[in-house]
Amino acid sequence: MKKNKNRNKPNKFVAMLLCGAMACTMLSGCSAQAQALTSDVEPVVIEDSVITQEHTDMLADLSYTMLRHFAAEQGENILISPLSAWLVLTMTGQGANGDTADEFAWFSRQLDAAGQRELAAWLIEYLTQYDTVEKTGAEIDIANSVWCDDALTVNDSFVDIAKAYYRAEIIQQDLQAPGAVKTVNDWISTATKERIQNMLDQIDKNAVMLLINALTLDAKWQDAFDIANTAEDVFYLPDGAELKKEFMHKRLTNASYLHWDGGEGIVLPYQENSLSMIALMPDEAHSCDDIIKQLHSVWLRELQDNRTLATVNLSMPKFKMESSITLNNICQAMGLETAFDQHNADFTGIGTADNGTNIFIGRVLQNCMLEVGEEGTKAAAATVVEMRCGSARPDPSMLVELQLNRPFVYLIIDNQTQIPLFTGIYQGE
Repeated sequence: MKKNKNRNKPNKFVAMLLCGAMACTMLSGCSAQAQALTSDVEPVVIEDSVITQEHTDMLADLSYTMLRHFAAEQGENILISPLSAWLVLTMTGQGANGDTADEFAWFSRQLDAAGQRELAAWLIEYLTQYDTVEKTGAEIDIANSVWCDDALTVNDSFVDIAKAYYRAEIIQQDLQAPGAVKTVNDWISTATKERIQNMLDQIDKNAVMLLINALTLDAKWQDAFDIANTAEDVFYLPDGAELKKEFMHKRLTNASYLHWDGGEGIVLPYQENSLSMIALMPDEAHSCDDIIKQLHSVWLRELQDNRTLATVNLSMPKFKMESSITLNNICQAMGLETAFDQHNADFTGIGTADNGTNIFIGRVLQNCMLEVGEEGTKAAAATVVEMRCGSARPDPSMLVELQLNRPFVYLIIDNQTQIPLFTGIYQGE
């Protein structure tokens, strides 16, 4: 994909945004403590020309589909990192064969395993080009790991792909050892700058592998809010109830104001203009559900193309959100059905269980945190897959009063690829 010529150099996203842990489970038992498995596999670097807008739009639309499923399932405050989930799931899918491999291709909109790992390798290289907050105003860190129990004989080919394309650390660990849960949780905590802690309360007794992707984001607003202007105001909950919240206030000139038949919003860029938060608030005749039903890569691109540069008096709540969710139902609804089937899943590409039983995905977990304040945004996500055996535009001269004092949809996106790193709905706390 052609790089943005406005960048002096590729920046390193301040977001260790891909936090995922995938656990492959079976009857097990193994080495007493974790030790890294080493090899000479070098990371694969995918040329920009290999990745097209079709690839990035696919991942953006998959993200919005995941958000829709999550909203239908939970219906409250929502925070999810589809990118974290996709990275860890496709790393798992590199060991799928037969119908199970076909499901992973369907999940990624008919992108086969080779295409998935090439896109993953390109994204990891692209996102980790964002440098430190001090230098570029944004930082993203991505870490992947594969934890192998001795009860599983892992194929060398799978290990090589995980290392080369996903830059995964391969760790030998007795997943049933008394300290295994703490060891894994400590890895996730370190990889997410201690923002995701104690993610696992247990590891299934039949676990034979954990695949983990961890991601963190730190980004400073291009135009920070003055803390002296932060004051208490009313946020209106979905049921009409009133909640006192701290609101940040700022007058923005030449702001990217969004307006469509059904709502309004704003694009808030982070420093270097490489990342943005997009806030979309429905009008009183519509809801956040109406927004996410129409949320699509083409719709969002057209909405931004038709933005109005206006002076905006913005009022926006400070907020911090955390989520802990199980993605099994969502993954199955999006096509990964056989992968969860104890008898019919085919992960023979990963390896074989020593007791001869089949390997399948037992559960997919994700923990996220997001904090929005005067200076910018901090976020982190971790995804664990446990594998077991058995519009109209306003007048540009107009002064816009935009109060995000009702539930709104938010997206943190990479401006070049339009891929969302985090998505959600804020409905008050």
